[in-house]
This record gives sequence, C-alpha cells and structure tokens, in this order.
Amino acid sequence: MNFAKYYQGYREMNWTFDSAERNFSALVGSTTKYYHKMHLCDGRAVYMINEDIFKKLQEITEYLIAYEDEIQNLKIKRGMDV
Repeated sequence: MNFAKYYQGYREMNWTFDSAERNFSALVGSTTKYYHKMHLCDGRAVYMINEDIFKKLQEITEYLIAYEDEIQNLKIKRGMDV
C-alpha cells in the first residue's frame, strides 16, 4: 500500500523491528515532524520518514560504505587480514 500520497514529503520505510524505530528516534528525536508510525490491522507497522531526513541518511550511508571500502583496501595493501 502506498502511504506516500497521504504524507506529502515522506517516504515509506520497510522496518520490521522495533529496534529500528528506537535507533531512528534516538538519531532524529521522537517528534512526528520526522516520521510517522501507522499500525496496520494485521499487526504490522508502517513507518513514514521525512524525505529530507531520508536523503541525509542515504548520504551518510553512502559515505560510510565508501569509507569502509577504503579501509579494506588499505588493509589489503598492508597485507593485513580483512
């Protein structure tokens, strides 16, 4: 179900664990300005995250992935176990 049409400027997240919500709320705060949690009748929850926050998290993730690759390459060059 596409909830984005009801929440302009938000993106649906496919989180399955409450820990994901706890980690995210610890990162950005628990205010509904950044995300909304909706409970579905089958017991699942759908999370809508603010589009601007989502883009920032993507940038951070891409940076961390690139940084991790760089570290792995340095370890390989130095003959260390990866």
